[in-house]
Amino acid sequence: MTKIRSWVDDITDDAPVVAIAEKIGMDQSQLNKQLKGRANINPEVVVKIARGYGANPLPGLVEIGLITLHEAGVEDDGIWTRTKVRKLLSDESTVTDADLVYESSRRLQARGVNIDIRTI
Repeated sequence: MTKIRSWVDDITDDAPVVAIAEKIGMDQSQLNKQLKGRANINPEVVVKIARGYGANPLPGLVEIGLITLHEAGVEDDGIWTRTKVRKLLSDESTVTDADLVYESSRRLQARGVNIDIRTI
C-alpha cells in the first residue's frame, strides 16, 4: 500500500475507490491507478479528496512529496494519528497488552465510563 493510499484510507474511513471517485468527480480507474502508484498522483486530486472529506490537504501533499512536514507547519507526524497507531499496534514489542488496557480504561474513564481494569 502506498503512503498516499494510507492517508486516503484514514481520512475517508476506508471508503472504496469508487465512492471517493464519485465524491470528487473523477474517473474511478484513473484514481485507482494514482492511489496504487501506477500513475503519479496529481496534487489537485489530493486537495479534492481532502476537501471532499473535510480534511486538511497538507498531510496528503506531504505524503506525495510535494511539500515537507516543515513546510506544512508540522514538526512531527502527529497528524497521521490513526496510521501511526495502526503501525504501533501491529508490533507487539512496541505496545504491550497492559499499555492497551491502561490507555483504553483511561479514555473510557475520561468519558465518564467507570471501569475497573482489575476485572478484565
